[in-house]
Amino acid sequence: MESDIPIRTIDFELNSCLRETLNKYKKIESPALCLFPDSNIYSRPPRLVFRFKEGTSEDYELLTKAINEFEGKLDWIIYRAKESKKGNHIIEPQISFEHRNSNESDEIKVWALSDLIRTCDLAVADINPLTEQIAKYLRPNGD
Repeated sequence: MESDIPIRTIDFELNSCLRETLNKYKKIESPALCLFPDSNIYSRPPRLVFRFKEGTSEDYELLTKAINEFEGKLDWIIYRAKESKKGNHIIEPQISFEHRNSNESDEIKVWALSDLIRTCDLAVADINPLTEQIAKYLRPNGD
């Protein structure tokens, strides 16, 4: 299937704007800089893994509220990564979460290629409105 995956890239500024918005609110430490890999958005489902450097439960609750109230092309979620000892959180489409948490060990194999492409394309369309929604809820650095 990997050789059948088409290639699509997006601008780094668009790909990283969600992370940058979170960082304006509170300094973040992040194993991921963007929602998508730079080389091809179809190589894996979108997800941003991050944690606030000095985040509180209230910070994550506020972010959860913003994401839950977002009405985009996809339903998005935020949750604390179970395997993270550092408190990483993940923002991703609900459908990506469901696929990854199925019984399959390889998350790409549980996706029909057309579903993966559609989800990634819809996620790209949601980046700016989702980021704007989150920015409405989060005030930069306690302002």
